Amino acid sequence: MAIPTSESTKDINELINEILASACYLTDAKGGKTDVVLSLAVWKNLLSMLEEIDDRQIVKEWLPRLKAGPESSEVLRWDDVKAEW
Repeated sequence: MAIPTSESTKDINELINEILASACYLTDAKGGKTDVVLSLAVWKNLLSMLEEIDDRQIVKEWLPRLKAGPESSEVLRWDDVKAEW
């Protein structure tokens, strides 16, 4: 997983606070915590944030290859393959 940028750190901290504030714990018969329930809105925000972090990691990994150009990076140019799609 990628390390978040400084601009996204605020968003991550806000999401963490939102998760912690809204988390409801389910307990077993002895009172031990067994599960966590989040609101659907918080869950969707969490998934969205994880996807964003994943997307940033993909871009970070591919950027040097893409800057090298299509021939050096072994990627195909869209104009060369769009008819196949």
